[in-house]
Amino acid sequence: MKQIQIIGNIGRDATLHSNNGNEFVRFSVAVSEKFKTGNGETKENTDWFSVFLTQKSLLPYLKKGTSVFVQGKLGVQVRRNEQTGAHFADLTVNAEKVQLLSAGNNGQSSGQPAAQPAVPASPSAEKSDDDLPF
Repeated sequence: MKQIQIIGNIGRDATLHSNNGNEFVRFSVAVSEKFKTGNGETKENTDWFSVFLTQKSLLPYLKKGTSVFVQGKLGVQVRRNEQTGAHFADLTVNAEKVQLLSAGNNGQSSGQPAAQPAVPASPSAEKSDDDLPF
């Protein structure tokens, strides 16, 4: 199983979608890392992930600029840019857990955790102590 955990910022407000009668939330997360080149110059590399979530109750909180932790299954699809012809990897996460780390850039950012700090992506993702093997 390809599990991934990322911490990043939401690129635009989340949207609600439907596929064959199943509703899901979609949003993108930018994960950036800074590094120094051989000559000491600081550069930044940003990877974008498309996140799919079945927990619709988080939709109002998933706003542009919100810092989030996402855990889930990684998917990678190679796609082709229609304009340039270049191939690129489309990174997707089928979220099992989403934790809000800060409010978005909608004037409500206070440095405090968001109202709902952690929610499993689906009711089956939440386990009780009775389910633990130890």
